[in-house]
Amino acid sequence: MSKHTEGSWSFEPADGSICGAIVAKNAFVCDFVDDPKLEDALLMAAAPDLLAALELLLGDSAVEGCDEYRKEKAHAAISKARGKV
Repeated sequence: MSKHTEGSWSFEPADGSICGAIVAKNAFVCDFVDDPKLEDALLMAAAPDLLAALELLLGDSAVEGCDEYRKEKAHAAISKARGKV
């Protein structure tokens, strides 16, 4: 899997409709030609920021108090985002 387009991403509707594109600072990420759910587009646009925050959190000593189940779920989500599942 190739490296993802660096974030932050945003959703930019086309002509005020739900159709639009996910874009990064200087790059096109994907577009929607069929009407997706706005919530799905916003979640996709937030993905790089969520991944970075999760990686930062797991690298922080404050996560020491977190139970193993939650740590495993976090590591699994990172692996999925990195194409390692």
